[in-house]
Amino acid sequence: MNDHIEFTPAPADMAAAARDLRPRNWGRWDRLRLVLAGVLIALLIFFAIARYVWQQHGVYIVYWEDMAAFSFAGAVLGWGYGKVSGRFSADDPRLTERSFSLGKDGFETRGRRFETKVDWTGVADIADRRDTIFFIAEWKEYYFVPKRAFADAAAAEAFERTARDFWSARRDGRNPAPVEARARPDRYSLAYRLERADMAAFAALRRELTGWRKALIFLPAVLLGAIGAWIRESNPDFSAWLDRMGTFAVVAAVLVGAGAWYLVVTVAMSAVRALQVRRAKLPEGQTRLAADKSGVQIAADGSTERLAWREIPAVTLGPAHVFLSTTPASAVIVPLRAFTGRAAMVEFYTFAEEASKHAEA
Repeated sequence: MNDHIEFTPAPADMAAAARDLRPRNWGRWDRLRLVLAGVLIALLIFFAIARYVWQQHGVYIVYWEDMAAFSFAGAVLGWGYGKVSGRFSADDPRLTERSFSLGKDGFETRGRRFETKVDWTGVADIADRRDTIFFIAEWKEYYFVPKRAFADAAAAEAFERTARDFWSARRDGRNPAPVEARARPDRYSLAYRLERADMAAFAALRRELTGWRKALIFLPAVLLGAIGAWIRESNPDFSAWLDRMGTFAVVAAVLVGAGAWYLVVTVAMSAVRALQVRRAKLPEGQTRLAADKSGVQIAADGSTERLAWREIPAVTLGPAHVFLSTTPASAVIVPLRAFTGRAAMVEFYTFAEEASKHAEA
Protein backbone atom coordinates (compact mmCIF):
# COMPACT_ATOMS: atom_id res chain seq x y z
CA MET A 1 0.00 0.00 0.00
CA ASN A 2 1.25 3.48 -0.89
CA ASP A 3 -1.07 5.42 1.41
CA HIS A 4 0.18 4.47 4.90
CA ILE A 5 3.53 4.48 6.70
CA GLU A 6 4.53 3.88 10.30
CA PHE A 7 7.87 5.10 11.64
CA THR A 8 9.74 6.32 14.69
CA PRO A 9 11.75 9.48 13.95
CA ALA A 10 15.40 9.25 14.92
CA PRO A 11 17.48 12.26 16.01
CA ALA A 12 19.07 12.21 12.55
CA ASP A 13 15.61 12.46 10.93
CA MET A 14 14.74 15.51 13.03
CA ALA A 15 18.07 17.13 12.17
CA ALA A 16 17.53 16.43 8.46
CA ALA A 17 14.00 17.87 8.62
CA ALA A 18 15.27 21.01 10.35
CA ARG A 19 17.95 21.39 7.69
CA ASP A 20 15.60 20.72 4.76
CA LEU A 21 12.92 23.01 6.16
CA ARG A 22 14.98 26.13 5.69
CA PRO A 23 15.06 27.27 2.03
CA ARG A 24 18.56 27.74 0.65
CA ASN A 25 18.37 30.72 -1.69
CA TRP A 26 22.07 30.55 -2.58
CA GLY A 27 22.33 26.77 -2.50
CA ARG A 28 25.46 25.57 -0.74
CA TRP A 29 26.59 29.20 -0.37
CA ASP A 30 23.48 30.19 1.58
CA ARG A 31 25.34 30.79 4.84
CA LEU A 32 27.53 33.29 3.00
CA ARG A 33 24.35 35.23 2.20
CA LEU A 34 23.49 35.34 5.90
CA VAL A 35 27.04 36.38 6.80
CA LEU A 36 26.91 39.28 4.33
CA ALA A 37 23.49 40.29 5.64
CA GLY A 38 24.85 40.25 9.19
CA VAL A 39 27.80 42.45 8.18
CA LEU A 40 25.55 44.98 6.42
CA ILE A 41 23.13 45.19 9.34
CA ALA A 42 25.98 45.60 11.83
CA LEU A 43 27.55 48.38 9.75
CA LEU A 44 24.20 50.15 9.44
CA ILE A 45 23.84 50.06 13.24
CA PHE A 46 27.41 51.27 13.63
CA PHE A 47 26.91 54.24 11.31
CA ALA A 48 23.65 55.14 13.06
CA ILE A 49 25.48 55.16 16.42
CA ALA A 50 28.38 57.12 14.92
CA ARG A 51 25.99 59.72 13.52
CA TYR A 52 24.26 60.11 16.87
CA VAL A 53 27.56 60.45 18.78
CA TRP A 54 28.81 63.05 16.29
CA GLN A 55 25.64 65.13 16.49
CA GLN A 56 25.23 64.95 20.25
CA HIS A 57 28.82 65.01 21.50
CA GLY A 58 30.95 66.09 18.55
CA VAL A 59 33.07 62.96 18.78
CA TYR A 60 34.19 61.23 15.57
CA ILE A 61 34.28 57.45 16.01
CA VAL A 62 34.29 56.17 12.41
CA TYR A 63 37.60 54.33 12.32
CA TRP A 64 38.56 51.21 10.40
CA GLU A 65 39.19 49.23 13.57
CA ASP A 66 35.67 49.90 14.87
CA MET A 67 34.10 49.15 11.49
CA ALA A 68 36.05 45.89 11.33
CA ALA A 69 34.91 44.95 14.85
CA PHE A 70 31.25 45.58 14.04
CA SER A 71 31.60 43.74 10.70
CA PHE A 72 33.14 40.75 12.45
CA ALA A 73 30.36 40.71 15.05
CA GLY A 74 27.72 40.86 12.30
CA ALA A 75 29.45 38.07 10.39
CA VAL A 76 29.51 35.87 13.50
CA LEU A 77 25.81 36.50 14.14
CA GLY A 78 24.97 35.75 10.50
CA TRP A 79 27.02 32.55 10.57
CA GLY A 80 25.38 31.47 13.81
CA TYR A 81 21.91 32.23 12.48
CA GLY A 82 22.61 30.08 9.43
CA LYS A 83 23.57 27.09 11.56
CA VAL A 84 20.73 24.59 11.72
CA SER A 85 20.57 22.83 15.04
CA GLY A 86 21.16 19.12 14.63
CA ARG A 87 21.15 18.21 18.31
CA PHE A 88 18.17 16.13 19.38
CA SER A 89 18.45 13.87 22.39
CA ALA A 90 17.25 10.29 22.18
CA ASP A 91 14.59 10.97 24.84
CA ASP A 92 13.12 13.96 22.99
CA PRO A 93 9.29 13.65 23.31
CA ARG A 94 8.95 14.26 19.56
CA LEU A 95 10.85 11.05 18.81
CA THR A 96 7.92 8.71 19.37
CA GLU A 97 6.35 6.13 17.09
CA ARG A 98 3.77 7.58 14.74
CA SER A 99 1.77 6.75 11.65
CA PHE A 100 0.99 8.83 8.57
CA SER A 101 -2.03 7.91 6.45
CA LEU A 102 -3.32 9.37 3.18
CA GLY A 103 -6.97 9.47 2.20
CA LYS A 104 -9.15 11.03 -0.47
CA ASP A 105 -10.19 13.84 1.91
CA GLY A 106 -6.85 14.56 3.57
CA PHE A 107 -4.01 13.07 5.58
CA GLU A 108 -3.89 11.91 9.17
CA THR A 109 -0.93 11.50 11.50
CA ARG A 110 -1.17 9.72 14.85
CA GLY A 111 1.21 9.13 17.70
CA ARG A 112 1.31 8.79 21.43
CA ARG A 113 -1.17 11.27 22.89
CA PHE A 114 -1.80 13.10 19.62
CA GLU A 115 -3.88 12.77 16.47
CA THR A 116 -4.01 15.33 13.67
CA LYS A 117 -6.17 15.41 10.55
CA VAL A 118 -5.72 17.93 7.75
CA ASP A 119 -8.01 18.28 4.74
CA TRP A 120 -6.29 18.44 1.37
CA THR A 121 -7.89 21.83 0.75
CA GLY A 122 -5.83 23.11 3.70
CA VAL A 123 -2.53 21.87 2.26
CA ALA A 124 -0.56 24.62 0.53
CA ASP A 125 2.22 22.40 -0.83
CA ILE A 126 3.83 18.97 -0.78
CA ALA A 127 7.59 19.44 -0.95
CA ASP A 128 10.29 16.86 -1.64
CA ARG A 129 13.48 18.21 -0.07
CA ARG A 130 16.49 15.93 -0.02
CA ASP A 131 15.81 13.43 2.78
CA THR A 132 12.32 14.56 3.79
CA ILE A 133 8.79 14.82 2.38
CA PHE A 134 7.00 17.86 3.80
CA PHE A 135 3.26 18.51 3.94
CA ILE A 136 2.87 22.27 4.34
CA ALA A 137 -0.46 23.58 5.63
CA GLU A 138 -1.82 26.94 4.56
CA TRP A 139 -1.34 28.21 8.15
CA LYS A 140 2.42 27.49 7.81
CA GLU A 141 2.45 24.30 9.87
CA TYR A 142 4.79 21.57 8.66
CA TYR A 143 4.28 17.80 8.82
CA PHE A 144 7.13 15.57 7.68
CA VAL A 145 7.86 12.00 6.70
CA PRO A 146 11.54 10.97 6.50
CA LYS A 147 12.43 9.02 3.38
CA ARG A 148 14.44 6.68 5.59
CA ALA A 149 11.12 5.30 6.87
CA PHE A 150 10.45 3.62 3.52
CA ALA A 151 11.88 0.39 2.25
CA ASP A 152 13.60 2.10 -0.66
CA ALA A 153 13.54 5.23 -2.79
CA ALA A 154 10.83 3.77 -5.04
CA ALA A 155 8.50 3.32 -2.05
CA ALA A 156 9.07 6.91 -0.92
CA GLU A 157 8.41 8.09 -4.46
CA ALA A 158 5.19 6.07 -4.65
CA PHE A 159 3.99 7.51 -1.32
CA GLU A 160 4.65 11.07 -2.49
CA ARG A 161 2.98 10.37 -5.82
CA THR A 162 -0.11 9.02 -4.04
CA ALA A 163 -0.22 12.11 -1.82
CA ARG A 164 0.06 14.46 -4.79
CA ASP A 165 -2.70 12.60 -6.63
CA PHE A 166 -5.05 12.79 -3.65
CA TRP A 167 -4.15 16.45 -3.10
CA SER A 168 -4.69 17.44 -6.73
CA ALA A 169 -7.92 15.47 -7.00
CA ARG A 170 -9.37 17.05 -3.88
CA ARG A 171 -8.46 20.57 -4.94
CA ASP A 172 -9.76 19.99 -8.47
CA GLY A 173 -13.03 18.54 -7.16
CA ARG A 174 -12.71 15.10 -8.77
CA ASN A 175 -12.39 11.56 -7.43
CA PRO A 176 -8.91 9.99 -7.42
CA ALA A 177 -8.29 6.54 -8.79
CA PRO A 178 -7.96 3.71 -6.24
CA VAL A 179 -4.50 3.57 -4.72
CA GLU A 180 -3.84 0.04 -5.97
CA ALA A 181 -4.70 1.03 -9.55
CA ARG A 182 -2.24 3.93 -9.75
CA ALA A 183 1.05 3.14 -11.37
CA ARG A 184 3.06 5.95 -12.83
CA PRO A 185 4.03 5.29 -16.44
CA ASP A 186 7.69 5.21 -17.38
CA ARG A 187 7.03 6.50 -20.90
CA TYR A 188 5.14 9.62 -22.02
CA SER A 189 3.91 10.76 -25.41
CA LEU A 190 2.45 14.27 -25.43
CA ALA A 191 1.21 16.60 -28.15
CA TYR A 192 0.41 20.29 -27.72
CA ARG A 193 0.68 23.65 -29.44
CA LEU A 194 2.92 26.22 -27.79
CA GLU A 195 1.49 29.68 -27.27
CA ARG A 196 3.07 32.99 -26.41
CA ALA A 197 1.54 32.80 -22.92
CA ASP A 198 3.65 29.68 -22.32
CA MET A 199 6.80 31.63 -23.18
CA ALA A 200 5.68 34.40 -20.82
CA ALA A 201 5.18 31.89 -18.01
CA PHE A 202 8.77 30.67 -18.39
CA ALA A 203 10.11 34.24 -18.58
CA ALA A 204 8.30 35.03 -15.31
CA LEU A 205 10.12 32.27 -13.40
CA ARG A 206 12.49 33.52 -10.69
CA ARG A 207 16.03 32.50 -11.48
CA GLU A 208 19.56 33.41 -10.49
CA LEU A 209 21.08 36.24 -12.49
CA THR A 210 23.91 35.20 -14.80
CA GLY A 211 26.19 36.84 -17.34
CA TRP A 212 25.45 40.40 -18.39
CA ARG A 213 22.34 40.56 -16.19
CA LYS A 214 24.42 40.09 -13.05
CA ALA A 215 26.95 42.65 -14.33
CA LEU A 216 24.11 45.08 -14.98
CA ILE A 217 23.20 44.93 -11.29
CA PHE A 218 26.63 45.12 -9.65
CA LEU A 219 29.04 46.75 -12.11
CA PRO A 220 27.47 50.26 -11.98
CA ALA A 221 27.64 50.22 -8.17
CA VAL A 222 31.36 49.38 -8.28
CA LEU A 223 32.02 52.05 -10.91
CA LEU A 224 30.07 54.70 -9.01
CA GLY A 225 31.97 53.87 -5.82
CA ALA A 226 35.31 54.17 -7.60
CA ILE A 227 34.29 57.43 -9.30
CA GLY A 228 33.03 58.84 -6.00
CA ALA A 229 36.30 58.00 -4.24
CA TRP A 230 38.33 59.61 -7.08
CA ILE A 231 36.22 62.80 -7.04
CA ARG A 232 36.54 63.06 -3.26
CA GLU A 233 40.31 62.83 -3.45
CA SER A 234 40.64 65.30 -6.35
CA ASN A 235 37.91 67.82 -5.42
CA PRO A 236 38.18 69.46 -1.98
CA ASP A 237 34.76 71.13 -2.32
CA PHE A 238 33.05 67.77 -2.91
CA SER A 239 34.96 66.27 0.01
CA ALA A 240 33.86 69.12 2.29
CA TRP A 241 30.24 68.69 1.14
CA LEU A 242 30.37 65.00 2.04
CA ASP A 243 31.80 65.86 5.45
CA ARG A 244 28.95 68.29 6.07
CA MET A 245 26.39 65.64 5.15
CA GLY A 246 27.72 63.24 7.75
CA THR A 247 28.45 59.54 7.48
CA PHE A 248 24.92 58.36 8.21
CA ALA A 249 23.42 60.65 5.56
CA VAL A 250 25.94 59.43 3.01
CA VAL A 251 25.19 55.78 3.83
CA ALA A 252 21.45 56.46 3.65
CA ALA A 253 21.89 58.19 0.28
CA VAL A 254 23.91 55.24 -1.02
CA LEU A 255 21.24 52.77 0.14
CA VAL A 256 18.47 54.84 -1.44
CA GLY A 257 20.46 55.12 -4.65
CA ALA A 258 21.12 51.37 -4.68
CA GLY A 259 17.42 50.68 -4.15
CA ALA A 260 16.49 53.08 -6.96
CA TRP A 261 19.03 51.47 -9.29
CA TYR A 262 17.73 48.01 -8.44
CA LEU A 263 14.19 49.19 -9.23
CA VAL A 264 15.28 50.68 -12.54
CA VAL A 265 17.16 47.52 -13.51
CA THR A 266 14.23 45.30 -12.48
CA VAL A 267 11.80 47.32 -14.60
CA ALA A 268 14.25 47.34 -17.51
CA MET A 269 14.80 43.59 -17.33
CA SER A 270 11.04 43.01 -17.16
CA ALA A 271 10.68 45.10 -20.31
CA VAL A 272 13.45 43.10 -21.98
CA ARG A 273 11.73 39.82 -21.04
CA ALA A 274 8.41 41.09 -22.40
CA LEU A 275 10.14 42.07 -25.65
CA GLN A 276 11.81 38.66 -25.90
CA VAL A 277 8.45 36.94 -25.41
CA ARG A 278 6.86 39.05 -28.15
CA ARG A 279 9.71 38.31 -30.57
CA ALA A 280 10.09 34.63 -29.69
CA LYS A 281 9.54 32.30 -32.61
CA LEU A 282 6.83 29.73 -31.88
CA PRO A 283 6.44 26.40 -33.68
CA GLU A 284 3.84 26.74 -36.41
CA GLY A 285 2.38 23.30 -35.79
CA GLN A 286 2.05 20.92 -32.89
CA THR A 287 4.96 20.07 -30.63
CA ARG A 288 5.30 16.37 -29.91
CA LEU A 289 7.23 15.28 -26.83
CA ALA A 290 8.26 11.73 -26.02
CA ALA A 291 9.91 11.01 -22.68
CA ASP A 292 11.26 7.86 -21.12
CA LYS A 293 13.96 6.93 -18.63
CA SER A 294 16.73 7.70 -21.11
CA GLY A 295 15.69 11.23 -22.03
CA VAL A 296 13.30 13.50 -23.92
CA GLN A 297 12.65 13.84 -27.63
CA ILE A 298 10.98 16.99 -28.98
CA ALA A 299 9.65 17.19 -32.52
CA ALA A 300 8.29 20.42 -34.01
CA ASP A 301 8.11 21.94 -37.51
CA GLY A 302 9.88 19.00 -39.10
CA SER A 303 12.92 19.02 -36.78
CA THR A 304 13.68 16.65 -33.92
CA GLU A 305 15.87 17.21 -30.86
CA ARG A 306 16.95 14.54 -28.40
CA LEU A 307 18.00 15.45 -24.84
CA ALA A 308 19.40 13.07 -22.25
CA TRP A 309 18.27 13.69 -18.68
CA ARG A 310 21.77 14.76 -17.69
CA GLU A 311 21.30 17.69 -20.10
CA ILE A 312 18.24 18.81 -18.10
CA PRO A 313 19.66 19.91 -14.73
CA ALA A 314 16.46 21.56 -13.45
CA VAL A 315 12.79 20.55 -13.57
CA THR A 316 10.29 23.13 -12.34
CA LEU A 317 6.58 22.74 -11.64
CA GLY A 318 4.46 25.85 -12.22
CA PRO A 319 0.74 26.47 -11.78
CA ALA A 320 0.05 25.44 -15.39
CA HIS A 321 3.40 24.23 -16.79
CA VAL A 322 6.32 21.87 -16.34
CA PHE A 323 9.64 23.42 -17.37
CA LEU A 324 12.56 21.16 -18.33
CA SER A 325 15.42 23.66 -18.12
CA THR A 326 18.56 22.98 -20.12
CA THR A 327 20.09 26.34 -19.10
CA PRO A 328 18.83 29.15 -16.85
CA ALA A 329 17.58 30.95 -19.98
CA SER A 330 16.11 28.08 -22.01
CA ALA A 331 13.75 25.20 -21.35
CA VAL A 332 11.40 22.70 -22.87
CA ILE A 333 7.95 24.01 -21.93
CA VAL A 334 5.14 21.50 -21.34
CA PRO A 335 1.76 23.19 -20.67
CA LEU A 336 -1.08 21.80 -18.58
CA ARG A 337 -3.28 21.36 -21.67
CA ALA A 338 -0.94 18.58 -22.84
CA PHE A 339 -2.25 16.42 -19.97
CA THR A 340 -5.62 15.10 -18.92
CA GLY A 341 -5.49 17.20 -15.74
CA ARG A 342 -3.20 18.71 -13.13
CA ALA A 343 -2.70 15.37 -11.40
CA ALA A 344 -1.27 13.94 -14.63
CA MET A 345 0.96 16.99 -15.01
CA VAL A 346 2.26 16.61 -11.44
CA GLU A 347 2.87 12.93 -12.15
CA PHE A 348 4.95 13.83 -15.21
CA TYR A 349 6.84 16.44 -13.16
CA THR A 350 7.67 13.83 -10.50
CA PHE A 351 8.86 11.41 -13.20
CA ALA A 352 11.02 14.08 -14.88
CA GLU A 353 12.49 15.36 -11.62
CA GLU A 354 13.47 11.87 -10.49
CA ALA A 355 14.97 11.06 -13.89
CA SER A 356 16.98 14.29 -13.84
CA LYS A 357 18.25 13.68 -10.29
CA HIS A 358 19.28 10.10 -11.05
CA ALA A 359 21.08 11.23 -14.19
CA GLU A 360 23.08 13.81 -12.20
CA ALA A 361 23.99 11.21 -9.60
